Amino acid sequence: MAQVCISAPDLDMGLVNSALHIPARCDSQVHLGHKSIYQIIFGKDKVKKLLAERRIVLRIESQIHEHTRKLHTNEVELEDENVKIKAAIDELKRLRTVKEASTALKVWQPEIIHTRQKQIVENCCVPVDFRINALEMEIKLCKQHISGFLKTWERKTKGLKQRRNGCPWSNIILCRVLMLRMNQETVEGFQGRS
Repeated sequence: MAQVCISAPDLDMGLVNSALHIPARCDSQVHLGHKSIYQIIFGKDKVKKLLAERRIVLRIESQIHEHTRKLHTNEVELEDENVKIKAAIDELKRLRTVKEASTALKVWQPEIIHTRQKQIVENCCVPVDFRINALEMEIKLCKQHISGFLKTWERKTKGLKQRRNGCPWSNIILCRVLMLRMNQETVEGFQGRS
């Protein structure tokens, strides 16, 4: 049987070296048979494939996490815009009441109603027409922001579904289980040979 010399740097993979109990660095050369060389090369290839699959799974999980984080941020911004638009609509209703009261003051009314409307107008300290225009513009802007957030949310949700379906086994949990099983089988296979 022919013996082949392999230097230690050729066997530089930690998992393969530890599983086969080959020293990582030594000055002398290790003499191995053809079968041993095949086992080492096969082991290296298997480890490379497992590492490549692990990188794929981790990349997909990272993308899923990033999309989930962006969706959460988008939801928070959407809630903030909803709060702003509700506050603007409430203020707009109050200002329209003040405008109606100031218009009604110009017309004759019973003294009780006239006094109440006069109090409403006096309690308002800003020019009504200018503030109404500003609030209407603010509401339009909030509506644009909300529609933009909803479009972004739909796009991110679609991207998240694609990432979840992008795993080679189409389910991220199944993907992790298969990856762990392959890792255990590889380590047990290497330990069984030594």
